Amino acid sequence: MKAFRNAFSIAVAGLLFVGYLASVFEAFEQQQVEYGAKVDQPPIVWLALAILLISIVLAFLKEKDEQA
Repeated sequence: MKAFRNAFSIAVAGLLFVGYLASVFEAFEQQQVEYGAKVDQPPIVWLALAILLISIVLAFLKEKDEQA
């Protein structure tokens, strides 16, 4: 489970990093409205919801070596 948590954390951090860089580049190009329309699509919304739900589930799961 710890390996999954670490991999999930790295993947989410990578997605945040790429999304932030994309928004910065679009801001330099004065394309903020178009970028906002591109990321406000159902697949992105579902991905964000999945990340949120997985994070909540992982927060409540205990590791085997943790004491209650």
